[in-house]
Amino acid sequence: MSVGRKNYDKRQHHQGKRNNKKLTLKEKIGQITQQVPGWECYKKVNGEIVLTERFKNWVKEYGGFGAIEGLIRSGYWVKKFYGTGIELEERIKVANLVQKYIMENARVPIPAMIQVEAPHGVYALGGTVFPHNICTGSCFNRELYEKMMHSICKEVKLSGNHIAFVTMLDVAKDPRWGRTEECFGENPYLTA
Repeated sequence: MSVGRKNYDKRQHHQGKRNNKKLTLKEKIGQITQQVPGWECYKKVNGEIVLTERFKNWVKEYGGFGAIEGLIRSGYWVKKFYGTGIELEERIKVANLVQKYIMENARVPIPAMIQVEAPHGVYALGGTVFPHNICTGSCFNRELYEKMMHSICKEVKLSGNHIAFVTMLDVAKDPRWGRTEECFGENPYLTA
């Protein structure tokens, strides 16, 4: 999803304004909050992806989602692994299932933007993993980093995601900060 002028579509802009006028205050709240994490929108029952009641109730009560973060996320923190999480070949299926439910059940059908963590690869089952940014930065190779990010971008798009949370463009000055590994290092020249 590009925000550049060359992709600007007046029809979409006007449709967005019309939809905004139709939304109630509660539906607007549903568009700007993320109360149901992506990994809690579905469960697997006998190998099939099923939308949860929590997800359905949110759509019913708030008319949809502005964004859903972590729909395909996996790992210990979210308790999604092989067998319980979204596997590589299921990514588009779950994204389409979620969007279809929202579009068919929201009073004002607005598709959700699906977000994923991808600072050094897509945080998902079967995702390509690259070295953390602090390691990538230490090689001082912009071309290599650009190739890495193009690969991540392609995987994000092919997964039905719209937004990827990537690199921290900050200078790592205090190693006690919990996101130091997402920076390129402590050198301002390198980060620039």
